[in-house]
Amino acid sequence: LIGMDKKEIVAIAERIGTFTLSQMEGDDCCRFLMPSRVVTHPRLERVLEAEEATEMDRLVEEALAQTTKVDVAP
Repeated sequence: LIGMDKKEIVAIAERIGTFTLSQMEGDDCCRFLMPSRVVTHPRLERVLEAEEATEMDRLVEEALAQTTKVDVAP
């Protein structure tokens, strides 16, 4: 998705049936995870502490275990 423009992404989402999901109203996780004050230049030690506290390796493994591969041809 990184190398695609919005029209390409929308076309793929429509083709695989996920576009309507993106249009749904509601309280999604983005609203709950949004910080009240955004930090754009954090100190390295604070970043490292935050990363360590998130157990990132475990979270990545859990997320990967729940994924489904979908081949999308251009």
